[in-house]
Amino acid sequence: MNGPADGEVDYKKKYRNLKRKLKFLIYEHECFQEELRKAQRKLLKVSRDKSFLLDRLLQYENVDEDSSDSDATASSDNSETEGTSKLSDTPAPKRKRSPPLGGAPSPTSLSLPPSTGFPFRPLGPPPHT
Repeated sequence: MNGPADGEVDYKKKYRNLKRKLKFLIYEHECFQEELRKAQRKLLKVSRDKSFLLDRLLQYENVDEDSSDSDATASSDNSETEGTSKLSDTPAPKRKRSPPLGGAPSPTSLSLPPSTGFPFRPLGPPPHT
C-alpha cells in the first residue's frame, strides 16, 4: 500500500506534469516576446523609411510644382475657358512627373538639386540603421 489507491490522485505526478508545462509555457512566452521585439523593431524601421521617403517625395513634388506652375498657368490662362475648373489641371502635372517605364530617370529629376544633406540612393540598404 505504498502507492496511491484506486480513488486517490497522485499529486506528485500531477505537480511534476504541471511544472513541466509551466517551464514550456515560460520558454514559449520568451520566444514570442523575442519575436514581438523583432517585429516591433522592423515596424519602426519601416515606419522611419516610409516617413523619410514621403518627405523626399514631398520635397520633389514641391520643387516640381513651383517650377511648373508658373509656366503652366501662363500658357493655360490663354487657352482656358470660363467653364473649366482648376481641379482638372491637377492630374496633368502628376502624369508628367511619373518616371518612364524603361526605368531611366527623367531629365527633370536629374536637374533637381537635392534639398537635404542625404544622398539619394534608390537601390541598396535604407538610410536608417
